[in-house]
Amino acid sequence: ITVVFLMTPLLNQAKDIEFPLLQSFSYFPYSENELLEQNRWSLGVDLYHSNIFTFNKKDQIMNDFELTSFTIGVRYGITGWLTAETYFRYGALSGGFLDGFIENFHATFGLPDAYRPDYPRDIVSYYKEDYFSYSENTGSPSPLILAALVKLYEGNRFSVKSRIAFGLPLKSKPGISSDKPFLTAGLILSYQHADFHVDLSNYISWFKEPEWLLSADLD
Repeated sequence: ITVVFLMTPLLNQAKDIEFPLLQSFSYFPYSENELLEQNRWSLGVDLYHSNIFTFNKKDQIMNDFELTSFTIGVRYGITGWLTAETYFRYGALSGGFLDGFIENFHATFGLPDAYRPDYPRDIVSYYKEDYFSYSENTGSPSPLILAALVKLYEGNRFSVKSRIAFGLPLKSKPGISSDKPFLTAGLILSYQHADFHVDLSNYISWFKEPEWLLSADLD
């Protein structure tokens, strides 16, 4: 189980960005890049709690909430070079409890406050123009992801793998989850030497605007 507390906007592991608008288009729940042996199963649970505050003084756009999300991943080794994966994720927006701690942390070390103290602590304020607006706790499941991890090359220390994934919509909720499927493809380069291991990965995702955002300019 991975538990991560995030104290600055849009800060996360390289695998994903804990911001529901971006995750409504496509998200990356992959925390394991190792192939399973044939007929072996694995179950993983990732838990994240993020404090999100974005403020645009010019346009007076402010989003302030905390996001708790958990992802269940089930993996199965079809062969030694092919692993099938399924991921289910649920995200819940709330007022949370970290605002006071973060404001005090910034004040103690002289960090910019980004206008946080000008707004009430531990509230839900999440909106985009006329497309959606939330002021109370809410949540929604993300698309169900069906994926395959394939080994393309393996040497003494280097290996190359590829992952392809399909996101199947479960629920449409403005600003949180989309009614459109998405396709993701990625390449993973791994280096292993003794107890040292590093993965370099890059993903590209193809998606369409959800029904609730069709008239928006996403440039």
